Amino acid sequence: MSSILKVDQLQDSGGNAIITSDGAGNITTGTGMGKVLQTKYYQTGATLTATNTSFADLGSFSVTITPSSTSSIILLSANFGSAYGGSGNNSTMFRFTRNGTAVAIGDQEGSNRPRTSFRTSSVTKLINGDGNHAIGLTFSAIDTPSSTSALTYKIQNWNEGGTFYLNRNVTFDDTVANYSGVSFSSFIVQELAG
Repeated sequence: MSSILKVDQLQDSGGNAIITSDGAGNITTGTGMGKVLQTKYYQTGATLTATNTSFADLGSFSVTITPSSTSSIILLSANFGSAYGGSGNNSTMFRFTRNGTAVAIGDQEGSNRPRTSFRTSSVTKLINGDGNHAIGLTFSAIDTPSSTSALTYKIQNWNEGGTFYLNRNVTFDDTVANYSGVSFSSFIVQELAG
């Protein structure tokens, strides 16, 4: 005969409820780590091009959030419906910034390598010179700012060369072909309980 342990609450080491039960077998989230406290976002269905060859703000991908606690975790999510990473065989790098300082970037390796949050290769390189197609691109990261002041997060990009295209392909012909479609992109910033 097997036995079942019944509990109505699971707590972390600080006594905060992580998971609670309503007594009828339904699990609900408590006030512990990971609970979403607030969500801010920017979203757009507009097309965008960028030609900068060093890190610069990417359009209006900017979100301001004021954490409720210094222990809060900030979840950053970039979602590009259609991204073409530079003309020719070039690529594009992206990074998150908080009040102008890069966050969630790779470690310093050597003295010259740039540090970035995420990147994409040129679709030209990936699919043999076809300017009709682009790829969706998503990336998420965690920041721990230890702050209760207003924080402005942005996405920046740096093109190896040529032009970066967002929410569109390169040729952008006004046809009913599915590769000519206009896409939708967003930047979501969430405060999670730490």
